[in-house]
Amino acid sequence: MSKTLGEETGKPNDSACFDVVVAGKTYLDLIFSDLPFPEPGTEVLAGNMTISPGGAANRAVGAARLGARSALLTNRGIDRISASLFDSLHDVEHLDLTLCQTCGGYHNPVSAAISSQDDRSFITYDRPGPNLAWPSNARTRTLFISLSDGLPEWTDPLHEQGTTIFGGVGWDASGRWSKQVLEDAKHVDVLIMNETEARRYTGQESIQDAMKILLDNVETAVITLGSKGSMASNSNESIEIPAPSVTSVDPTGAGDIFASGLMTAATWSWPLKHCLELATVASSCSVQTPGGAVSAPNATEILEFTHIHDREYDWSWIEDHLGNTE
Repeated sequence: MSKTLGEETGKPNDSACFDVVVAGKTYLDLIFSDLPFPEPGTEVLAGNMTISPGGAANRAVGAARLGARSALLTNRGIDRISASLFDSLHDVEHLDLTLCQTCGGYHNPVSAAISSQDDRSFITYDRPGPNLAWPSNARTRTLFISLSDGLPEWTDPLHEQGTTIFGGVGWDASGRWSKQVLEDAKHVDVLIMNETEARRYTGQESIQDAMKILLDNVETAVITLGSKGSMASNSNESIEIPAPSVTSVDPTGAGDIFASGLMTAATWSWPLKHCLELATVASSCSVQTPGGAVSAPNATEILEFTHIHDREYDWSWIEDHLGNTE
């Protein structure tokens, strides 16, 4: 049975247990920002370039930066680019890389992002890698999986052991927006989509109608709304949180940072409303600087941000509780 986010869920309470594990592909991101989108056959000059871990690393680093015991379950290549990518992750406090699976002949994917203030486009080089296996001795309070990659066979056993499962999706380059994703969502507790993904996967123009269909498949559905904020619904409540007014420099990875904030707050047993608040603030913080994982805010930066924006919304729960999460 799915768990309702914000309620006591019987999650493992073990000092050897991770707070957050993120499973998926880890990318090397090259992010070009402060530029107009180029027309075909033209060249434009970027005002900034950032090199950052991306993909699953965005969420794992985001959780670690907030103080969660975070781990990354991912394939790891042995080529020079992959080695450089993971060298940068070794420096992240609270991030555990022991679940990473080293694979000879595998190359971690590389993405080049062209990012404006409001949107971004990607060019990605990626090849299939080995299926990820769950280590038999690993335990976690929360797990993030990408339903676009299919449902791992080890998801249900973890769920039965008390792990809260978060599911996300990626951009469907095929344009099919397979309904299998919604079927697989029945095996997770919390489904996170952005506004475009929610409309495409459900076939609905209205975001409210899309939310109703998502709730037919998952206990708690969360939809991010870009600069408008975020919304979440389950059988108990429906919540909308506005996004603070910020100057966006680069939205790359903002949805991933949102997911990391939501999962981290869930491990602290925060009510759904306040989980959504932390996720929204973390995402809003991240868009003010270029990059995905490298732009993930820490607790001090979150508190500074809420103090600056306290006239726009009552962030008092975050301010009262973020520093008291041991």
